[in-house]
Amino acid sequence: MNKERALELNNRIDTRLDRLFSRYPVITFDIDGVLAHSAAIVTAIASDRYNVYFDPNEIDDWGALRSIALQAGLSEESANEIEDLWSNPEVLRQSLPIPGAIHFLKRIYTHSLDRKDSAVYVITSRDPAFNDSTVDWFKEYAPFFPKENIFIRENLSLEGGIFKAKRVRELGSCLHFEDSEHQAKTILKECPDTTVVFLTYGKTPNRLGKHPMLIHINRRYPTYMWEIYNAILKENVFFPKE
Repeated sequence: MNKERALELNNRIDTRLDRLFSRYPVITFDIDGVLAHSAAIVTAIASDRYNVYFDPNEIDDWGALRSIALQAGLSEESANEIEDLWSNPEVLRQSLPIPGAIHFLKRIYTHSLDRKDSAVYVITSRDPAFNDSTVDWFKEYAPFFPKENIFIRENLSLEGGIFKAKRVRELGSCLHFEDSEHQAKTILKECPDTTVVFLTYGKTPNRLGKHPMLIHINRRYPTYMWEIYNAILKENVFFPKE
C-alpha cells in the first residue's frame, strides 16, 4: 500500500471513529472473552490434565467448564478442580489476546485522547487477587493503556454483575463490550443509558432477546474482534440509518 492510499484509509478510519465517539463518548470493555482469550488457556490446561477435549467456543460463562466436565464423566472433585482454574491468576495471566483486540483497543483509546470528554476504560469483575496479574497482562500486551483506566472488583462482597454495572454507571459508559449473558443483562437493567455490545460464540444463542440498547454480535473465535472493528468502519452495526 502506497503512502497516499495509507493516508486516505487512515483519514477514513478517523472519520468513522469520530462518528463513533460522537454517539458513544465513553466506551468500556470487559477483559475475559472480549480482550483476553482466557477460555483458550483454561480449556487447554484442563484438556491436557484430564485427557478430555474442552472446546473454548463452548465456554459461554464461568460455570460452563464444570458442567462440560461432569457431562464428560469426570468426578465432582475433578470438575471442581477444573472450575478452580478460572480463579488462578497465573493461569489467566497466560491468556493471549483475542486476535484483533489489542489493535482495536489501541485505535479507539488513541483516538479518544484527541477528543474532549471522550474516554476508554476496562472494567472486570475478576477477584481482587487478580489485580497484579491483570496489570502485568496489560503491560505486556497493551502497554499504551494506563493502569488507572483499569477497574477491578475491590472485594468479593459485591456480586460481579452489580460491580460492573456500578462502574459502568459511575464512569458514564455509553457503549460497553461484554460476553457474559448474566452481566450484560444486569448492565441493561441497571444502566438504561448504556448500549451493550453482547458478544457470543458461534454455538451460543442470544438468550437476552431483543432490547433497544443491545447490539448482539455472534462470532466464533478467533475472528470476532476484527469483525467488530470492520463493522464500525463500515458503519453497519453501531449506527442507525439516518
